Amino acid sequence: MDKDNNYYRTLDLRGISKQVPLDKATRAQTESFHEMLIALALRCNSEPFTDADLLAYLGEPDAIKSNAAGEVWEYAWRDEHCSREYLSSTPFVLKDGRVIGVKRDVLTPAS
Repeated sequence: MDKDNNYYRTLDLRGISKQVPLDKATRAQTESFHEMLIALALRCNSEPFTDADLLAYLGEPDAIKSNAAGEVWEYAWRDEHCSREYLSSTPFVLKDGRVIGVKRDVLTPAS
């Protein structure tokens, strides 16, 4: 199955969240966690998500930082490219308990 943007925009978030491990080290490598991050990043500007939603879907963030836009909740994940493992993260920006985007070098909308 091709997993295009439409797949992630229609992904059952509650259903797949049950497959996301609570342990941070384990979840960082699981497909369900990766799919949830992609789906939330694509949908966060068109659907309302709160801090409670992130906790329910992804668990506790790996890091929380404050910046001018609000709080940045970072979720670390591991993947592999050309047989080399790497670590990265997806940083969600929250303001007043609501997800307002994904932090890049500048805040950009997920589309």
